Amino acid sequence: MNVFVQDWFLLSINCTKDDEILFWPDLASSHYSIATRACYKEIRINVVPKEMNPPNVPQLRPIENFWGILKAKIYKGAWEAKSVAQLVNRIKRCLTEMDWTSVQAMMRTCKTNIRKAADNPPLVML
Repeated sequence: MNVFVQDWFLLSINCTKDDEILFWPDLASSHYSIATRACYKEIRINVVPKEMNPPNVPQLRPIENFWGILKAKIYKGAWEAKSVAQLVNRIKRCLTEMDWTSVQAMMRTCKTNIRKAADNPPLVML
C-alpha cells in the first residue's frame, strides 16, 4: 500500500498503528473488494465482515447522522455550488464549524446501540 494512503487513513480516523480499530463500512462493494481488504490487512484494520454487516440499519450507524448534519450545514439557505472547488471550500468551512464534542458523543453510543439491537431484535410478523 502507498505509505501516503496508509498515513492518511490512520490520520483521518485519529489513531496510530498500535490502536485496535474496528472499521464498520457501509455495504458498498468497494469496501469489500480484494484490493481494499488487502489494504485493511496490511495496516491491521479489523473490518466488520460483509456477512455480519446488517443492511438498512441507519439507526445503528451514527456516521449517517453526521453526514446528515454536515449536508444540512452545507446546503443551508438553499446554497448551491458553482464549482467543485467552491463545494470543497464550503465543506471545509462547515467542518471547522462542526461541534466535534457532540459528534464524538454520538460516535461513542455506537457500541451500546449495537449491543442493545443484538440483545433485543425486532419482532418478526409472520
